[in-house]
Amino acid sequence: ILTGANIGMTDGGSVRADIKAGEIRIKDILDVLPYDNLIYELEVDGKQIETTLNACIQKLPLEDGEFPQVSGLTFTLNINQGENKVSDLKVLNPKSGNYEPIDYNKKYTIATIDYIAVGGGMYNTLQGCKIVRKDIMVDKDALIEYISKNMNGHVEQEYAKPQGRIKVNGTR
Repeated sequence: ILTGANIGMTDGGSVRADIKAGEIRIKDILDVLPYDNLIYELEVDGKQIETTLNACIQKLPLEDGEFPQVSGLTFTLNINQGENKVSDLKVLNPKSGNYEPIDYNKKYTIATIDYIAVGGGMYNTLQGCKIVRKDIMVDKDALIEYISKNMNGHVEQEYAKPQGRIKVNGTR
């Protein structure tokens, strides 16, 4: 919402706590996002998105801070001995409200944090991608703005459950 990007993506290691349903305090946000990560917007093609997701899931089933947290995107995670792969990638069409199969040749925009935008960790697959905008806002400020303006400072119980963006096949 803040950037208008097709996809939001961060690494699980940047998210450091849970937010319980109910009234949200600034301290809760600071616990969740303790770093001052700046939001960037990148332009990438569908194939780069798949390559990035595949790179970031290779340590599974071990717990790993590089595991992707996404919005505007759904996929199936296939956990296999030797090599994990994503499949069934779909991107949200904002006009129809439906998820549609990713087009590997199409350019998409990703809102992410500076660590990922410059190719940190396994996100080095995004290194060199076109930066559309940088230093948009600090991530915690964006979350505060979103919760204040769109949720009236209150997170409902429905967000306590997985949102179904990532499906898992295989054993963990």
